[in-house]
Amino acid sequence: VGKREPGESDEQALVREISEELGVDLVRSSIKPYGVFQAQAHGKPAGIVVRMTCYTADLVGTPAPSGEIEELRWVSSSEDPKLLTDTGVLLLEDLKAKDMID
Repeated sequence: VGKREPGESDEQALVREISEELGVDLVRSSIKPYGVFQAQAHGKPAGIVVRMTCYTADLVGTPAPSGEIEELRWVSSSEDPKLLTDTGVLLLEDLKAKDMID
């Protein structure tokens, strides 16, 4: 998911990016902060980090890849970590530790 545009709140950016990239709408009243995950940026000098702020929300529609996305697929906590970003690995580990995924 992308970044905030000037003047956008996190929630506004989340709603816009999910709509643009996955073709679904979020139920705004269901949006809840989940957590912030931070890790070394892949291929960048030491100390350059990626910070990913995550939310949970209900959606309307079926997610489908847009022109910006080559492939869309579900992953499990047993996914090969080499196929994920470091922040993605941290997120999956956290979801599994909280029994939110298998």
